[in-house]
Amino acid sequence: MEDARSLSDTDLARIEEIALKETYIAGRLVVRDGQVAGIAINIVLGKNSDAAEMEVSDYLNAFLDRARASHPEFAICLTGTAIGNRVVADATKDDLENLAPLAFHLTVAITAILLRSAFATDFLLLPTLLKTIDSRRKISRE
Repeated sequence: MEDARSLSDTDLARIEEIALKETYIAGRLVVRDGQVAGIAINIVLGKNSDAAEMEVSDYLNAFLDRARASHPEFAICLTGTAIGNRVVADATKDDLENLAPLAFHLTVAITAILLRSAFATDFLLLPTLLKTIDSRRKISRE
């Protein structure tokens, strides 16, 4: 709705009454008492959907940061498939950057203790080390 600030209290009450009587809105996008509302946005992604999801989620997060700053009295939350995929991708990246090296070092230490041989430990863990280095290169390119 354009220029919503110019609406009178009567206009706003009429719009609220209409919205809360509409079966497709009330109880779905707007709670029946009118205190909570949702906005449904359908995003159709092209061939490079990963990059598009990243761009959409970055834009929405920046937009909501500005909205939260302008309207601190509102609690604004974001959800959906594109946001969920971004969260999973970020968590996976963080795990690969932080937990994978830790797990590798623990594996090296435990293997060295159990085998009591640096050569045997190197021989067993060399493929894992090479794969870890390769994975980190792929992540840094993205």
